[in-house]
Amino acid sequence: MPHYFAYGSNLDPVQMADRCPSSKAVEKACLEGYRFCFPQESTRWSGGVAGIRASNGDVVWGVVYELSDDDLLTLDGFEGVSEGRYLRDRLAVSIDGESVDVEVYIASLETNDTFSPSPTYLEALLRGARHHGLPADYLAFLQSHSQL
Repeated sequence: MPHYFAYGSNLDPVQMADRCPSSKAVEKACLEGYRFCFPQESTRWSGGVAGIRASNGDVVWGVVYELSDDDLLTLDGFEGVSEGRYLRDRLAVSIDGESVDVEVYIASLETNDTFSPSPTYLEALLRGARHHGLPADYLAFLQSHSQL
């Protein structure tokens, strides 16, 4: 079964259960060498949506899900892979110091990363981050985006 690293609205367990019914949260994880950003705007969410960019010294927190192959294809649809909005790549995340290879969606559009997330999107992201127990300083970092 594929493993998928969620760092945006897919952190929300309700959203993931709806999108990928057979998904199972494994554990929180961090992706080193990347930074969190809002590189794209979504009409569905009425604002910026999460992405990651390579960046030495930075870390992105999220959760690893175990998915079925069908669920992964479903996520490809939600993430706009066929439209070129996001690319799915395989990267290594750290779970309690252990390296695990996972599927990750990376925004394919190069932008200036200044799109503001809608309150609805940010709340879904924060709800999931709290649910999965992401570090307090990272929660504060995510919350700071409500003032963009």
